[in-house]
Amino acid sequence: MELYRCLRVFPVVALAAAGLIAVAGRPSPMDAGGAAWSPPDCATRPPEPTLVVRGSGLAGGAAWFRLEPVLDGTGTLAGQRLVVGSGGGVARWIALHAEASASSSRDGTVLVADDDGSRSRLFAVDALRGCSSAIGSTPDVVRSAVAAPDGSVVEHRVDRVTREDRGVWRRFAGHVARRILPGLRAADPYGRTFSTLLRVEDDGRVVASSCGLQACRVRVLDADGRVRMVERTGPAVGLVGDGVVVREACTGLPCPVLLLPLDGQGRARVLVDAAGDASLAAPGRLVFVGADGMTHRLDVPALSSDAAESVR
Repeated sequence: MELYRCLRVFPVVALAAAGLIAVAGRPSPMDAGGAAWSPPDCATRPPEPTLVVRGSGLAGGAAWFRLEPVLDGTGTLAGQRLVVGSGGGVARWIALHAEASASSSRDGTVLVADDDGSRSRLFAVDALRGCSSAIGSTPDVVRSAVAAPDGSVVEHRVDRVTREDRGVWRRFAGHVARRILPGLRAADPYGRTFSTLLRVEDDGRVVASSCGLQACRVRVLDADGRVRMVERTGPAVGLVGDGVVVREACTGLPCPVLLLPLDGQGRARVLVDAAGDASLAAPGRLVFVGADGMTHRLDVPALSSDAAESVR
């Protein structure tokens, strides 16, 4: 079940009552003072210095964005709001459809995929200038999209009617997209792919974690077109050299974080026995929430088969 369907099925009315989800027609308490915004085309928009937003998680937390699900009166997911703001500035929000996603780009813009029920469109919000730029659209459903260092956009698609995996595609603004990884068929022990998480490394390698209920298949697309796969694991955190940092396949957090060889030689190394949220903040630097609830940092060692440890 995809996240979009989960939000429609699970009882999220309690979250709305707590102020964690907005109700249609009423702004969330978290963005009081924010205003609805329909950004103009960047091609015709002069610079607007009143709102400085360069994505998510900048140093000091000065700028940010988030997606807020919006419910109708029956508790059904009716849409989403993309809220952008800065520490001392104004917050504004863009109304999106229920099936939408957003991610931060390297150039400081927010990359958005928004599906209206017949097409998915991709656009970049430049909050520094106060405008947006169209990237492209497709009759498939774009479940997620991330920006690559070469200026392209990497997107995951599913079929609009069957919801079957349509694979991973790459596009440059104004150009026709091409598929770079095929969709994965249902197979034991994964079953149907419910979510595909994308990541593009600084060296351009694409990492796609296709996950079912029990485990994920992680594929890495190298610059030369070679595809390598790591199976029966959790989603990828990122790449370190010729190894991939992944979560162990588990039913919840915390769970172990592992380093697996992409060449299939050697065994997995256990980096962390139990971790909550985890990410690669820099090449070779793992940042994670430990079992103690504190944030920790770990330099990920180079993987070598003679020093690898087995998974418990």
